[in-house]
Amino acid sequence: MVVVMRLLVGVQTSGTFMPILIALAFIQTTLLVGLIIFLVLIGSGLWIRSYLSRLNLLAGGAGGYSYYCGDFADGSTGCHQL
Repeated sequence: MVVVMRLLVGVQTSGTFMPILIALAFIQTTLLVGLIIFLVLIGSGLWIRSYLSRLNLLAGGAGGYSYYCGDFADGSTGCHQL
């Protein structure tokens, strides 16, 4: 189903392997326990990402800009785009 949605419909997915791993994890645990663990992991990941974003510690992704800020050899300080 993931492959059909990705190829025919054009929906961006997280690949074909990750949904299978998540489904197997739900099979090994009960649905309720698996859903709780899944939501805790996703929630903590979003919280950490939000915290790192507020501290400007996230790496620049596609289309992002990377800057170096600090003291330079010529004695100047500031930020330069890499």
